[in-house]
Amino acid sequence: MNQNIAIPRSPTEKELPKLIEFLNENLRPNVSWSIQDEYPQVFQRRNLHNLKIVYKDDQPITHAALKPIIIKTPLLLYKIAAIGSVVTHPSFRGQGLSSQAVEACLEEANNQDCDLAILWTDLHQHYRKYGFELAGFEEYFFIDKPLGGLIPNQAMPNQEYRFELTTQVDPSAILRLYNKHSVTSHRTIDDIKKFLKIPKTQLYTAWDKNNQLVAYAAEGKGADLSRVIHEWGGSVTGMIGLLNWSFNKTNSPLTLMVGSQSINLISHLNSLGLAPHIGYLGMIHILNIPLFGQKIERALRSPDLYQFELRPLNDGQILWTVNGETLQLKTQHELIQYLFGQKPILGFSSKNLSALNKHFPLPLWIWGWDSI
Repeated sequence: MNQNIAIPRSPTEKELPKLIEFLNENLRPNVSWSIQDEYPQVFQRRNLHNLKIVYKDDQPITHAALKPIIIKTPLLLYKIAAIGSVVTHPSFRGQGLSSQAVEACLEEANNQDCDLAILWTDLHQHYRKYGFELAGFEEYFFIDKPLGGLIPNQAMPNQEYRFELTTQVDPSAILRLYNKHSVTSHRTIDDIKKFLKIPKTQLYTAWDKNNQLVAYAAEGKGADLSRVIHEWGGSVTGMIGLLNWSFNKTNSPLTLMVGSQSINLISHLNSLGLAPHIGYLGMIHILNIPLFGQKIERALRSPDLYQFELRPLNDGQILWTVNGETLQLKTQHELIQYLFGQKPILGFSSKNLSALNKHFPLPLWIWGWDSI
């Protein structure tokens, strides 16, 4: 490698403006805002240690970002390293520099005791070399016609909603509805304030007669997710009303992203004749397989799953032990798809399979405002 090209490192505070300029030129060349405005939680001073840059003669030529996210689910509390904004200057591509930056992010994630790393990419074969595999679930509902108004709800038989398109909303009201989800990323009121300022964000809101926020849906996020609702919360009737109102307001198709844990909303959308398109959540990598197995075992604490152990072998294979019965997996890729879906668990006795299928695939979802 050229001796003037350094190994990946984090920028100093003084170097941040030059880095932002590099990213704006190479990732957001045709927009009027800065990438720093689009990803307010990533490109800030307190997250500098999670940015990994390759420099040549003090000029950034490759970048990858890491953002640790705490995810709460009914079973597990995950610490996840979201990796994104991977880019190399056109003059230096093909030298493996982006791979070095991603590897530096994975090392940092390990240092911070993250359970998993996740990224979103079309380069599936490339990232499989680093232990990533497509897994998890994401459901998409394509709305190209009016939904016919609110679904009757016996708890609120005469409820009427007022709909508005506005980001002038009390962040604590949004946080209150958001925290009712069964799978959430840890957020503060300050986080919500920053998210609401992301360029191109459209926030659809539903209000009751007492001017209380009952539902919200966020569409758009900077250069991405135009006409895609990636954030939402509140009552099912409020959400159906918002989707219907949004379509009628713009008269253009709308896509709703939903995690499989959102059972009530999915059921109501199905009853309206909407069928989801099922996709992957992303590419997932388990950072420390034995420790993650121990975490799952502690979380299960179930009489029918009293032993759950994951032990990697030197040749890359993995021994998966359940209640004294061991299955040998050839790669981490198999394990990821077993644990997070896309591949049914096989190879154990019917008794152990019955116990495993009560808890797996593990619930996991990352909201659009948190992805990078």
